[in-house]
Amino acid sequence: METRGAQARQSNAIARRPRVIDSPGGRPDERDVSELCHDLRQPVAALIQLAAAAGTADMSQPARERLAQITREAHRLCSMVQAVLTAPPVWEPVDLGAIARGVVQSARITYGDRFDVSIPGPARVLGQLVQLDRALSNLIENAAHVGHGRVRVEVRTVGGQVRVGVDDDGPGLLHAPGGVSLGLLIVDRVVREHGGQVVVEDSDLGGTRVEMGFPAADRAGHRGGLRLVLCDDHRLFVESLAVVLQERGWDVLAVVESPDAAVRAVTTYRPDVCVLDALFDGDAAAAVAAAGKMRETSPDTRVVVLSGTDEPAVVGAAVTAGVAGYVLKTCEIDAITACIERVAGGEAVMDAELARRAIAHRSTPEDAAVGLVRYLTSREREVLVRLVRGEDTGAIAARMGIRPATARSHIQNVLAKLGVHSRLEAVVLASRCGIRS
Repeated sequence: METRGAQARQSNAIARRPRVIDSPGGRPDERDVSELCHDLRQPVAALIQLAAAAGTADMSQPARERLAQITREAHRLCSMVQAVLTAPPVWEPVDLGAIARGVVQSARITYGDRFDVSIPGPARVLGQLVQLDRALSNLIENAAHVGHGRVRVEVRTVGGQVRVGVDDDGPGLLHAPGGVSLGLLIVDRVVREHGGQVVVEDSDLGGTRVEMGFPAADRAGHRGGLRLVLCDDHRLFVESLAVVLQERGWDVLAVVESPDAAVRAVTTYRPDVCVLDALFDGDAAAAVAAAGKMRETSPDTRVVVLSGTDEPAVVGAAVTAGVAGYVLKTCEIDAITACIERVAGGEAVMDAELARRAIAHRSTPEDAAVGLVRYLTSREREVLVRLVRGEDTGAIAARMGIRPATARSHIQNVLAKLGVHSRLEAVVLASRCGIRS
């Protein structure tokens, strides 16, 4: 008896300590889930139609509220089914405060007015709307189900993090000492996929407190920064890149995994820059087509290709499609962010040798010349024009208000980017592009 009592006390002590949830790695077979969701579409649609048809003018207010809840829940289920069947998922700014309010509104119909809600303002994270809705619904509704009568819901942004805390006055989502419910495992998996963490501890209400923490999507420095859409089918890479770019104060509006999804996101959000991989399933055709569509649907959005390939055919196709920048994934992150920033500022940015080989691969000499001149900075274009006029280094320095050493540096950059070895070759190439004195 003493041994059992000691074990019980030890288990209770473990349950009272704050701890991080550790989800199992196993996932259901994706084909089975997709088939199930496919079969669910029709009954869910039927539920929505029946709920809409059931409303009458003389229906009582409580009945109307119940019917409205049925409709909302059916729409939520429909969104979950559609999210499974639609790939790849779209990552976008999501207001967890708005989701929490909606969940509480529905839960009040079932559980009554037992909710204390504190949501002082928007609390945005970068994520998948349907998955985050699932997480908050599991957390709030399960707390209401197992609690004795009171549930506290708090959503706030603190120190660059969005925190969602749910307290109950009953045993909470921990069904047994040291045990974890299925609902909490779902919550934990979703939160981890969004770069967050779940912590469970005793609540001052007498039950359990579950807190989710996410990186905030709009920290103070993000307002007024560049607005970006990211597209890459390497999930870990693109999500890591999103975090780095957010740390620089830029707004990542959406993270998607296919060129078609990128076109939709660009059309919706009209970002300053879309960062797009070149190869999807080993082929550049989809990305090239997407870049062209983006120019049509959002002319002010500039496209930067961030890719692991430097194949001239791929780079040349991207240039022909009108991308404003091409940078390799092997570059340092500072070089990548500098490329994005310069492209957003109106420049065309590409490594000189990469541009020369790519344009030469796809173009006539005249087309190649035009393409190479396009990648000169405004300062370098001015230097080229002065070379065409016949100005020497001293004259260029004097008229541009720079030192002779700086003028020589600009001239060498022009020669390198144009792939020529002398000023005379640069002047001949400039004439092909219609640059006159």
